[in-house]
Amino acid sequence: MILQNDTRFDPTDTFDNCIIEAGCYVFDWLFFANKYLNIPLSISEIRTWIKRFQGLRTDYDPKLWALDDELYLNDPNVIARALGFRLRSKIRAGEASELAKPGELEFLWWYNPTRINPKTGKGYHHMTAGNGSGVVVFDSLGKSHTVAEGYIEAKRFIGVIEAA
Repeated sequence: MILQNDTRFDPTDTFDNCIIEAGCYVFDWLFFANKYLNIPLSISEIRTWIKRFQGLRTDYDPKLWALDDELYLNDPNVIARALGFRLRSKIRAGEASELAKPGELEFLWWYNPTRINPKTGKGYHHMTAGNGSGVVVFDSLGKSHTVAEGYIEAKRFIGVIEAA
């Protein structure tokens, strides 16, 4: 699986730089789509998927984009369906200690208070794909400092039936 810090993404390009800086949650979705739906992912296909996501509106407010210009994911349910997942349940928040239910994808929301982000003055957050029991199965940065030095602050779960 291609990582968001892959050197084929150009940090001087505004779009690619957003991928490098803030694409972790989107990359987790692409990882699951590749794993369960066999969606092929090259650098150009990743760019195409992200641009497609940016053209989708949220379910709850037609004025909001499902994925904004800074790759903030406003509506994971829309992204899941766009990739071809059939949803059994909408995205839900969970505690750090909670386990996924059968058929749920798990996303781990990490926080590292020891490294300070100069843009925010706070610690770093990072999202990874989990195995259902709080163990990382995919880190879009490879081996991020946030995962190595931080802790799971919360989780997100979504129930899927693999392909639509």
